Amino acid sequence: MKSIFNFLKNKTIKKPRTVAFVDYEHWYISLENMYHIKPDIKGWINEMSETMDVKGIWFFGDFSKGELPAEIQKIRAFTNNIIDTKTGTTRVQKDFTDFIMLDNIYQKVWENGDNIDNFVIFTGDGHFYSVVSFLKNVCKKEVVIYAVKGAFSNQLKATASRWIEYPNDKERMKPYFQMILNSMYHVEKSSKPMKATFIKTVEQVSAYNNTPIDEVRGALQWLVDNGYITRQTEQSFGKVISTISVEWHNVLADGIWIPEKQKEMSKTQPSKKKSLYTVKKRHIKEHK
Repeated sequence: MKSIFNFLKNKTIKKPRTVAFVDYEHWYISLENMYHIKPDIKGWINEMSETMDVKGIWFFGDFSKGELPAEIQKIRAFTNNIIDTKTGTTRVQKDFTDFIMLDNIYQKVWENGDNIDNFVIFTGDGHFYSVVSFLKNVCKKEVVIYAVKGAFSNQLKATASRWIEYPNDKERMKPYFQMILNSMYHVEKSSKPMKATFIKTVEQVSAYNNTPIDEVRGALQWLVDNGYITRQTEQSFGKVISTISVEWHNVLADGIWIPEKQKEMSKTQPSKKKSLYTVKKRHIKEHK
């Protein structure tokens, strides 16, 4: 007779059926202005998919602004559900994006609400307070809010079933990871007998890139703590020194570092279209 332990072990845990609505102007512009980084769409989808069965994702925004037109191709690597809210006027029409996004959320509730357990909304705008309250209290849905830290309405935060702020430490430190790993790559490829140390790497990266030394130190420590950089003790000129080296396979596999040549190629070559269904081999169905 099978034990109850084996029964529970083999039992598949059903993830809540989820749809997501993204205010991409909020995500992109807030990250760019406040943290000087860009959205990691793939990372966000993977994070959601760990705990939710994502049935569809819709992106909203005026994609005529600044660098936003180039973001359309990046989004299409995951979904074609892109709603461009450009109005044709020269005035800032952020409220119009909110209105269209709210209308789509309400439509999804009326059309397919019985087949949805969770609603994910990526915005920090307090205008979404009412729809979050409606979904949670009237429709009895779980509402998960993603928003950029520093651009997140306190009222919206208090209303959500749960919320997640971006960027997390890993995302915030990505520019520093790139600087550190570029530096260590050049050290390891140098024809000179050079060894990288923790302190020297922090000082050199900070000085060369004109960045705060504490931020570089924190990023390097994160790489060490998470196994991407390892410490060794070596003999050098009769002295014992502590050196560091990179686990290159791991940093490349996890997208921690992008080689400079690859970054240049990505700027000049069109990206190959990938389906939302292939993100880390998770099957995410889109219901239109």
